[in-house]
Amino acid sequence: DAKAQWVNHFIDYGEEVWSISSKDNKMFAGTYILGVCASTNGGYNWSLCPELELYKMRSFLVTDNKIYAGGYNSRFYVTTNDGINWNNIPMSVMTDITSLYRSGEYILAGTIHSLLRSSNYGINWISTNLNVTTNCLAANNGKVIAGTTFGIYESGDNGATWTVIGTFNGVRAVARAGSNILAGTMLDGVHYSSNDGNSWQKTSLTTLKANNFIVSDNKVYAGTDSGVYVSTNSGVNWVSKNEGMQVPRVVLSMHIYSNRIYIGTNGQSIWSRPLSELVGIEPISVEVPSSYSLGQNYPNPFNPITVISFQLSVVSDVVMKVY
Repeated sequence: DAKAQWVNHFIDYGEEVWSISSKDNKMFAGTYILGVCASTNGGYNWSLCPELELYKMRSFLVTDNKIYAGGYNSRFYVTTNDGINWNNIPMSVMTDITSLYRSGEYILAGTIHSLLRSSNYGINWISTNLNVTTNCLAANNGKVIAGTTFGIYESGDNGATWTVIGTFNGVRAVARAGSNILAGTMLDGVHYSSNDGNSWQKTSLTTLKANNFIVSDNKVYAGTDSGVYVSTNSGVNWVSKNEGMQVPRVVLSMHIYSNRIYIGTNGQSIWSRPLSELVGIEPISVEVPSSYSLGQNYPNPFNPITVISFQLSVVSDVVMKVY
């Protein structure tokens, strides 16, 4: 469908968008250059949040009718009036916040040095035994999983203690999808475990770096270094959904709001697309093909359309020419 494609929401030239969130009828974007911007019309127009201008916020957390924002240089802010005003909460630890998560009565902060934990809404923080760069946090059947520089860790006590459940170099994204745990790695594609981390297998995204996952309505959306991919079988197989981008973008952040999926990119602001255009994908197989093959087109002869099936052993760009 030629009309099914992504739409660009311009914030500023060359802007990187590291985080996206929303509350009620307002969206927020944490950008690398301008700082935090807000939109009340679905991302079509943006305005700066004055208290957070030029501050690089890597993560938002919406909880207890508040919005928290964490970023570089131990910047940790909260708003109780939907972003009209932001209040600084000084941190006792000097670090860069990469991710925020609510677990029970605790706020967890992944940082470039370790995983921190607060029982009083960020006023005080204590260290945990997860003393590595923590890139991402997600729920896992009543527990919490963390993607770190050295693999995936799991906590069953709201982030107080952690145990390793998967060893990888540089985990940028984690998620629980059905019975699978997903790990998006820096150098080795996306992996999944169907037995709570006892063993891991590669998905069909064998080489792409996944920077984030969203799980919604039995589907998984992956933001990668080459655009957006969608899975309908808990992350085992993936389909590219990058129509209209000219070149698939490096996806730094993702968020679902008002039946659209929004992606923050590296240098091209925000793009969005209706979720309805990304659904209805049926996986052909749960196995990664071992070799290249090109199937017979049908119908043959054709007028005006035909269907041609093919398979690849690795994810790559494809050009098909018909003479």
